Amino acid sequence: IIIIIIMRIINDINNNTKNSFCNKAVKISNNIVITTIMATVVVMSTSSTNSFVSASSRMLPKLLFSRTTQTNHQLCFITTKTHHYHRRRRKQFFAANRQTALLSSSSSSDSSTIAMTTPKEEEEICPLLFEKLPYSGAQVKVDDNLMKEHNDDDTEFLSKLRSSLEYWKKKDYISAWLHIPVSHARLIETLTSKKSDDFDFDLHHISNNNIILKKWLVPEWSEDKIPPYATHQVGCAGFVLNDQNELLVIREWSGSPSNRLPSKQWKLPGGLLDLGESFEEATQREVYEETGIETEFESILTFWHRHDVKPFGKSDLYFVCLLKPIVNNNNTTTSVQEQQQDQHDQEQKINIDPMEVSSAKWMSIQEFVSTQDHP
Repeated sequence: IIIIIIMRIINDINNNTKNSFCNKAVKISNNIVITTIMATVVVMSTSSTNSFVSASSRMLPKLLFSRTTQTNHQLCFITTKTHHYHRRRRKQFFAANRQTALLSSSSSSDSSTIAMTTPKEEEEICPLLFEKLPYSGAQVKVDDNLMKEHNDDDTEFLSKLRSSLEYWKKKDYISAWLHIPVSHARLIETLTSKKSDDFDFDLHHISNNNIILKKWLVPEWSEDKIPPYATHQVGCAGFVLNDQNELLVIREWSGSPSNRLPSKQWKLPGGLLDLGESFEEATQREVYEETGIETEFESILTFWHRHDVKPFGKSDLYFVCLLKPIVNNNNTTTSVQEQQQDQHDQEQKINIDPMEVSSAKWMSIQEFVSTQDHP
């Protein structure tokens, strides 16, 4: 209040410098009165406000206390209603979203089917059905059904083969193999031609009326590492030894079929293994086919390794296996001597194959070693 009075006095003095002292005193007194009245009004209003606030602050806790129970019940009811309302709304929202998703899925089924056959994915599928071989090889077997799929059109097949070669190179295959049946041998000239860089297959071998071609797919990486076909042939012989220390031996034929004669040398029965046959199976089979003697496999005794063996000019692996003749023990004889005689008689019951063998017999080991020049 004092600051306001002083400022009013200074302001009047500056604005009324020409007035008399009395006029100044009157104005100053008037200003003091007006300012005092304004200050009194402000103080009174402030005091009434404080009294009101004080009274209100004393009454409010009582009011709140008296309404607490009723208000709590009302708030709990409102909260429960609000919870159930929002729960219903949430269920309706999710149900609506599910229906929208189903409709969207069914309406986009056609577009998803189309997306499954995009050109990008088609490039990842080999045009020709092939079989994966060991050492990163890819093999295609051409047959009548495959050619019918291409309407017997060689051009269509060759086009897919060209694309398949690019696919195999991209997928890091190092060799490609084709099995061409003799009925489709017309493809061989095109596939093995050195004039075209597209194919340039090499003949590998022929098996079961199929021409097998191969191609090395990574010449820039290394030279062709595919071995030639059938470098070795595998044979076996049966070393059949009975209880009398006798060896089963045979004689083959020599000469032409119309004028053949028994060979001079006695040898062990045997021959080449069939595809997928074990040494045990092959040796027992060869002995039975040539002599009619059933045997039991014991073990492998030894083998030799030779090269440039006729008629194929291949290397030869020949295994000698120890066999024991099987004797039928269903006899009624009681003496040991009679049993030994029956066993010997059964062992002597040789039944040769006249197409392959001229004769067969049991020969003592000493005689065989001293008279025969068997390898």
